[in-house]
Amino acid sequence: MSSSSQTEALAIRPPADILRAADRLRIRALRLLGARSRFVDTSMGRVHWATFRGRGSLGDVALVHGLAGSMADYAALLRGLRRVFTNVHALDLPGHGRSDDPTIARVLTPQFSDIVVEALDAIGLERVSLLGHSMGGFICTLVASTAPDRIERLMLVSPGGALTSEEVLEAARKTFIIESLADAREFIARILPGNRWYAGLLARGIHRRMAQPFLRELLSGVSNDHALQPRQLAALPMPVLLMWGEEDPVFPKEHFEFWRANLPRHATVQRPAGWGHVPLWDQSRELTERILGFVA
Repeated sequence: MSSSSQTEALAIRPPADILRAADRLRIRALRLLGARSRFVDTSMGRVHWATFRGRGSLGDVALVHGLAGSMADYAALLRGLRRVFTNVHALDLPGHGRSDDPTIARVLTPQFSDIVVEALDAIGLERVSLLGHSMGGFICTLVASTAPDRIERLMLVSPGGALTSEEVLEAARKTFIIESLADAREFIARILPGNRWYAGLLARGIHRRMAQPFLRELLSGVSNDHALQPRQLAALPMPVLLMWGEEDPVFPKEHFEFWRANLPRHATVQRPAGWGHVPLWDQSRELTERILGFVA
């Protein structure tokens, strides 16, 4: 093969893990925006944390991603959030992004809430707003429930953790069980509908990522024994924003009904038309506008 042909082949060859490659690019972009990155010690190992200096006066906000995600998932929201918050923080949960794999034998999702609190303590944040997506919304709600005096406001995007029937729970859990590339393609088609040129690359990336033993074990531990209880939602004293897309194909409607029925009366509940499960990716501008409207 000629040198020019070799160069051309290298130029069109996709990376082995497109999600990891995309995360690296987004992290570099975050650094260009002024991110200060560090690692903090927790009971599950080192956690990757980034801080962005804001221009607003609404204090600090911390962003918590969903299953198999990373802090980079929030990249498109940063410019808007920095306009109103004093500092914007984001972390990679244990076993995600650049954080260490957990140092304990078995991890249940609710334990991540302790890690978020440990990280807040390590950074020195006494009071903060929280924004969580999917599993991250579940984690943020647990933090708000156990340490309400530390949470200024709680903002949730299609959060997990709903207490439902065993059948509904199992249906939601199976959505995230990806055994083959075909399963991955179906999953990507559900969360990002439409004919997107990069869907195949994302499918290969999610197939690789969901094959990790830690994530498989995390999913196997999903149980109503660890779900949120109605009293936990009803007792939340801080302002709460719940955003749940009308077209969300991941969590069954019973999950949304659980949240709507049990959040306190002062909570703001929104059902944006056309939104799926990951508006951080495909509805980031409208998502940012709704957050800014809530905190104004």
